[in-house]
Amino acid sequence: MKPATRVSLEKMLGLSTYCFGSIANFDTFKKNVYNFISEKKLPVYFAPEGKLTNGKALIKFKSYPFQFTPKVQPVCISIERPFLDISVTTLGSSYFSDVFFFMFSPLTNYKLKFLSPLEKKIQSDSEFAEIVRQNIAAALKVCSYNIFVFTES
Repeated sequence: MKPATRVSLEKMLGLSTYCFGSIANFDTFKKNVYNFISEKKLPVYFAPEGKLTNGKALIKFKSYPFQFTPKVQPVCISIERPFLDISVTTLGSSYFSDVFFFMFSPLTNYKLKFLSPLEKKIQSDSEFAEIVRQNIAAALKVCSYNIFVFTES
């Protein structure tokens, strides 16, 4: 397994904005990510859903992460709390309320499942994002909904 850098637009700590610039200036952001990938030779981890969900379905992926490289390594992340029926998150919850419930849960299990790498052939970025999303949904055995909880650049 190689080290990776995560890019999340949640701006919890503002780290991605510090390293790559704001998504509001997408051209600069894109150039900074390309430079990082080519100079550092490290993979970059994107969370294309943009939000944590309750684990019952996948929401529509952002398509911009799929334009940086023709090959991606999908990773399924599932989180469960076996002793209490406490949801990991809901679409309306804040980061701090999720942390609060995390601190008072006796056990939280994180499972990572690495899927086979996928390569973009002649698809558009949004078509490739949909293929990756369907693969992840099938591996997690969940539905995929075509709802957006973000605005795409």
